[in-house]
Amino acid sequence: MNRKHSAAAMALALLVPLARTAAAQEEPDAEALFQEGRRLLKEGQYEAACPILQQSFDLHEGVATEFNLAECEEKLQHFSSAYRHYDHVRVVSATKNDAARAEVAGTRAEIAKARAASVTVTVRQPAPNEELRVDGELIVVNGQGKASVLLDPGPHDLEARADKYLQFIQKFSLTSGAKVAIDVPPLRPAGAPTTTLPKPPPVVSTPKRPQSAVVSPTNSGTSGSQVAGYVLLGTGTVMAGGGAYLLLDASATKRELDKQCPNRVCTDTSLRPKYDTAKTETTAGAVLAIAGGVFLVTGLGLLAAPTGGTTTSGRRVQFAPILGAGTGGISASGAF
Repeated sequence: MNRKHSAAAMALALLVPLARTAAAQEEPDAEALFQEGRRLLKEGQYEAACPILQQSFDLHEGVATEFNLAECEEKLQHFSSAYRHYDHVRVVSATKNDAARAEVAGTRAEIAKARAASVTVTVRQPAPNEELRVDGELIVVNGQGKASVLLDPGPHDLEARADKYLQFIQKFSLTSGAKVAIDVPPLRPAGAPTTTLPKPPPVVSTPKRPQSAVVSPTNSGTSGSQVAGYVLLGTGTVMAGGGAYLLLDASATKRELDKQCPNRVCTDTSLRPKYDTAKTETTAGAVLAIAGGVFLVTGLGLLAAPTGGTTTSGRRVQFAPILGAGTGGISASGAF
């Protein structure tokens, strides 16, 4: 029996190292992962590089691995994570008297911190054992009920919970470099009745009062249109009279020429100027008569129009100039 037990013990002792060797061969190597992560990082494959560098860092917390991990996270705009890793590299490098690496890491940390979003959470009346979590991560408030966290740009969730209290959740979104303050209201007990806010009264639109028409008082004096009517009437009379005179004079001249030139055939060349004068007088007289007639019609129309905003029914007047050979004037018709 002793020999059998000894043989079994020896076999077991031989198998244990073999199992450890096989397990070690199956486990990823931190250095190999680091090299693969750096290669992907240099090629710009940040989505693939960051998880591999994180895996390498979990196996071996090397300063070089963490620095490359921070750089990869910065490329993906994970500024809050990049800041934490850069700052940790700064602290570790300073303790190892690596001033150059500490300075570079510190500078990169400040850049990442400035690009991250800063959120200040304030709990006004915390419930017993109330917990605050942002994106599932527990955050600790100070004695004044405040907590400040750095977050990456994008959507986030804030959750406040406590035993026997209703949960409070607020969703929010951040941009790079934003500074946001969030107040957490007092949590309501789980058994408290739901408070229903009264409905606001319906909005009743009050109809506007119709504005009364404002009627200007009738002006008993002479209006501007009447003054213009008198001016036009006078001007038209002068022009029509002058035109009529020219037409009458031209007509008389033509009758005299008709006597001296039977059948409108003149052999006396001295009569030519009289004929031209008569022609000119006829044209000018006609123009003056027409213009004067227009002025007269307009002036009489303004004088006949009602004034002071009142309408006089039954007063309709029409005017028309009268032009003809040897005569001129204006006719008026209608009801007065």
